[in-house]
Amino acid sequence: MKSNRVIVCFTNSYPYGNRETYFETELKYLSKGFDSVIIVPKYNPYKTNIKRNIPENVTVWPPVVPTNKITRFFAGLFNFSPLGLYIEDFFKEKVYLSLRHILIWGRSLIMFRTLYDKVKPLLKALDSETVLYSYCADAQNFVPAVTPQIKKALPMP
Repeated sequence: MKSNRVIVCFTNSYPYGNRETYFETELKYLSKGFDSVIIVPKYNPYKTNIKRNIPENVTVWPPVVPTNKITRFFAGLFNFSPLGLYIEDFFKEKVYLSLRHILIWGRSLIMFRTLYDKVKPLLKALDSETVLYSYCADAQNFVPAVTPQIKKALPMP
């Protein structure tokens, strides 16, 4: 029996708009190497349903983060996403010593909590053979919190 090779790609806005052109090239290879490709865009800053052409075995999730900053703030603040990893990081990395680091940490926390709420059902349904791919740093924050069944990849040397 053939296994279903799946890759989940976290993007900023691809396939919406004209940014992330390099991913368009990567997607051609990914769609040939995997049975199923799932794209999870963070935003759709263009507020249009127009998508770039994608191969047949590619599924695009709706954008998971509101583009409006106020809506995003409240969506990230008022939900049941975990805080433990971020509170631990706040003290371990001594974020409190720099206003700049506090602002970056706070923005990351809001993003994490918003993403976690939306993406948790998808990640919980994946098996241990699924590949999670992100070229932006956000995914590494929320993926371990919701995917204990997925083996964590070791960093490249």
